[in-house]
Amino acid sequence: MKTIFKIFLMVLILPVASFWGCAQQRIVKRTPAENSIAQSADSRGPKGAAATSGLKTVYFDFDSAQLIDKDRQILKENAVWLKSHPDARVLVEGRCDERGTEEYNLALGQRRASAVERYYVHAGIRKSRVSSISYGKDKPVCIEETDSCRAQNRQVDGISGSKTLASR
Repeated sequence: MKTIFKIFLMVLILPVASFWGCAQQRIVKRTPAENSIAQSADSRGPKGAAATSGLKTVYFDFDSAQLIDKDRQILKENAVWLKSHPDARVLVEGRCDERGTEEYNLALGQRRASAVERYYVHAGIRKSRVSSISYGKDKPVCIEETDSCRAQNRQVDGISGSKTLASR
Protein backbone atom coordinates (compact mmCIF):
# COMPACT_ATOMS: atom_id res chain seq x y z
CA MET A 1 0.00 0.00 0.00
CA LYS A 2 2.86 2.40 0.83
CA THR A 3 4.40 1.75 -2.58
CA ILE A 4 1.16 2.61 -4.37
CA PHE A 5 0.86 5.78 -2.30
CA LYS A 6 4.46 6.79 -3.16
CA ILE A 7 3.82 6.20 -6.85
CA PHE A 8 0.60 8.17 -6.65
CA LEU A 9 2.42 11.12 -5.01
CA MET A 10 5.20 11.01 -7.61
CA VAL A 11 2.67 11.01 -10.43
CA LEU A 12 1.05 14.12 -8.95
CA ILE A 13 4.14 15.96 -7.71
CA LEU A 14 6.60 15.46 -10.58
CA PRO A 15 4.56 17.27 -13.24
CA VAL A 16 3.86 20.16 -10.88
CA ALA A 17 7.49 20.36 -9.73
CA SER A 18 8.81 20.28 -13.28
CA PHE A 19 6.79 23.40 -14.18
CA TRP A 20 7.39 25.16 -10.85
CA GLY A 21 10.79 26.56 -11.85
CA CYS A 22 9.85 27.46 -15.40
CA ALA A 23 9.76 31.21 -15.75
CA GLN A 24 8.03 33.02 -18.52
CA GLN A 25 10.51 34.47 -20.93
CA ARG A 26 9.51 37.80 -22.39
CA ILE A 27 10.94 38.63 -25.78
CA VAL A 28 12.00 42.22 -26.23
CA LYS A 29 11.81 43.25 -29.88
CA ARG A 30 14.49 45.63 -31.12
CA THR A 31 15.22 47.22 -34.43
CA PRO A 32 18.41 46.07 -36.19
CA ALA A 33 20.00 49.38 -35.13
CA GLU A 34 19.14 48.77 -31.49
CA ASN A 35 20.49 45.21 -31.71
CA SER A 36 23.81 46.45 -33.06
CA ILE A 37 24.15 49.04 -30.31
CA ALA A 38 23.14 46.61 -27.57
CA GLN A 39 25.48 43.87 -28.83
CA SER A 40 28.29 46.38 -28.86
CA ALA A 41 27.38 47.37 -25.30
CA ASP A 42 27.13 43.77 -24.07
CA SER A 43 30.67 43.10 -25.23
CA ARG A 44 31.94 45.93 -23.04
CA GLY A 45 31.18 44.30 -19.71
CA PRO A 46 28.58 44.55 -16.95
CA LYS A 47 28.38 48.35 -16.92
CA GLY A 48 27.59 48.34 -20.65
CA ALA A 49 28.70 50.99 -23.10
CA ALA A 50 27.69 53.86 -20.86
CA ALA A 51 30.82 53.32 -18.81
CA THR A 52 33.04 53.58 -21.89
CA SER A 53 31.09 55.97 -24.11
CA GLY A 54 31.03 59.05 -21.94
CA LEU A 55 27.30 58.74 -21.21
CA LYS A 56 26.24 58.66 -17.57
CA THR A 57 23.34 56.80 -15.99
CA VAL A 58 20.30 58.61 -14.61
CA TYR A 59 18.55 57.19 -11.51
CA PHE A 60 14.90 57.65 -10.58
CA ASP A 61 12.93 57.71 -7.36
CA PHE A 62 10.60 54.82 -6.57
CA ASP A 63 7.56 54.70 -8.87
CA SER A 64 8.62 57.87 -10.68
CA ALA A 65 9.64 58.95 -14.16
CA GLN A 66 10.25 62.58 -13.11
CA LEU A 67 13.60 64.11 -13.99
CA ILE A 68 15.01 66.11 -11.08
CA ASP A 69 17.65 68.85 -11.35
CA LYS A 70 20.51 66.40 -10.71
CA ASP A 71 19.23 64.20 -13.57
CA ARG A 72 18.97 67.17 -15.92
CA GLN A 73 22.59 68.10 -15.18
CA ILE A 74 23.72 64.55 -16.01
CA LEU A 75 21.63 64.56 -19.20
CA LYS A 76 23.03 67.97 -20.14
CA GLU A 77 26.56 66.51 -19.89
CA ASN A 78 25.43 63.47 -21.92
CA ALA A 79 23.97 65.79 -24.58
CA VAL A 80 27.29 67.66 -24.79
CA TRP A 81 29.04 64.33 -25.31
CA LEU A 82 26.53 63.31 -27.99
CA LYS A 83 26.94 66.67 -29.77
CA SER A 84 30.71 66.23 -29.76
CA HIS A 85 30.29 62.74 -31.27
CA PRO A 86 27.93 63.37 -34.21
CA ASP A 87 28.19 59.79 -35.50
CA ALA A 88 27.02 58.34 -32.18
CA ARG A 89 23.52 57.03 -31.73
CA VAL A 90 22.02 56.22 -28.38
CA LEU A 91 19.68 53.48 -27.22
CA VAL A 92 18.01 54.71 -24.04
CA GLU A 93 17.22 51.71 -21.82
CA GLY A 94 14.61 52.12 -19.07
CA ARG A 95 14.74 49.83 -16.05
CA CYS A 96 12.81 49.32 -12.79
CA ASP A 97 13.27 47.44 -9.55
CA GLU A 98 11.50 44.13 -9.03
CA ARG A 99 8.45 45.49 -7.19
CA GLY A 100 5.22 45.70 -9.18
CA THR A 101 3.81 43.67 -12.04
CA GLU A 102 5.72 43.03 -15.21
CA GLU A 103 3.26 45.12 -17.24
CA TYR A 104 3.43 48.07 -14.84
CA ASN A 105 7.24 48.02 -14.75
CA LEU A 106 7.51 47.82 -18.54
CA ALA A 107 5.29 50.91 -18.80
CA LEU A 108 7.24 52.74 -16.06
CA GLY A 109 10.57 51.85 -17.68
CA GLN A 110 9.25 53.20 -20.99
CA ARG A 111 8.09 56.44 -19.33
CA ARG A 112 11.58 56.83 -17.84
CA ALA A 113 13.30 56.10 -21.15
CA SER A 114 10.93 58.43 -23.01
CA ALA A 115 11.63 61.25 -20.53
CA VAL A 116 15.36 60.92 -21.24
CA GLU A 117 14.77 60.58 -24.98
CA ARG A 118 12.65 63.78 -24.98
CA TYR A 119 15.36 65.60 -23.02
CA TYR A 120 18.00 64.70 -25.62
CA VAL A 121 15.79 65.80 -28.51
CA HIS A 122 14.93 69.04 -26.70
CA ALA A 123 18.68 69.58 -26.12
CA GLY A 124 19.29 69.46 -29.87
CA ILE A 125 20.12 65.82 -30.54
CA ARG A 126 18.38 64.66 -33.72
CA LYS A 127 15.50 62.26 -33.03
CA SER A 128 16.94 59.86 -35.60
CA ARG A 129 19.98 59.37 -33.33
CA VAL A 130 17.95 58.43 -30.25
CA SER A 131 15.76 55.40 -29.61
CA SER A 132 14.39 53.90 -26.42
CA ILE A 133 13.40 50.57 -24.98
CA SER A 134 12.03 49.40 -21.64
CA TYR A 135 13.25 46.29 -19.88
CA GLY A 136 11.00 46.89 -16.88
CA LYS A 137 12.35 44.61 -14.19
CA ASP A 138 13.77 42.03 -16.64
CA LYS A 139 17.41 43.18 -16.76
CA PRO A 140 18.37 44.23 -13.24
CA VAL A 141 21.77 45.75 -12.57
CA CYS A 142 21.69 44.47 -8.98
CA ILE A 143 19.81 41.42 -7.72
CA GLU A 144 20.01 41.79 -3.93
CA GLU A 145 16.75 42.49 -2.12
CA THR A 146 17.93 45.70 -0.45
CA ASP A 147 16.82 49.32 -0.83
CA SER A 148 20.22 50.38 -2.20
CA CYS A 149 20.12 47.61 -4.79
CA ARG A 150 16.57 48.47 -5.81
CA ALA A 151 17.64 52.10 -6.22
CA GLN A 152 20.38 50.99 -8.64
CA ASN A 153 17.77 49.23 -10.78
CA ARG A 154 15.54 52.33 -11.11
CA GLN A 155 17.56 53.82 -13.92
CA VAL A 156 17.92 54.82 -17.52
CA ASP A 157 21.17 53.94 -19.21
CA GLY A 158 22.27 55.30 -22.56
CA ILE A 159 24.05 52.80 -24.77
CA SER A 160 25.86 54.39 -27.68
CA GLY A 161 27.07 53.09 -31.01
CA SER A 162 28.22 54.62 -34.26
CA LYS A 163 26.08 55.19 -37.37
CA THR A 164 28.10 52.54 -39.14
CA LEU A 165 27.21 50.04 -36.41
CA ALA A 166 23.62 51.12 -36.10
CA SER A 167 22.26 52.60 -39.25
CA ARG A 168 18.52 52.39 -39.71
